[in-house]
Amino acid sequence: MSEIIDFPRGTYGTEITGPFPGQRFFLSVGGYKVPHVELRPLPEESEFDWMLLVDGRLGHDVKTEEISYWAPALANAMAVAAGYSCFGENCQPSNPYRVRFGPLGGEGVQP
Repeated sequence: MSEIIDFPRGTYGTEITGPFPGQRFFLSVGGYKVPHVELRPLPEESEFDWMLLVDGRLGHDVKTEEISYWAPALANAMAVAAGYSCFGENCQPSNPYRVRFGPLGGEGVQP
């Protein structure tokens, strides 16, 4: 049975959806799945609720309430690092060969 953990209003549409095979849950922000991020529930006696895995290699234990605060920043940082303008609906791939660049100095600087 799949369930969606919805956060309070004003948390940028952050959701945790699952479980999927292997007790995996996925994170979405604004209705878009954050790629390369999955959550796994921790035992009830743990101080934290979830183990967040980035790229299946970097793990961090977090509480459910904390996720809504930094999930949008994580999603945007990952999208920009992958060469996109941002995460979500307005995302555009960037072209590193079309970036304008100019000198910082004043006159006399030759291109």
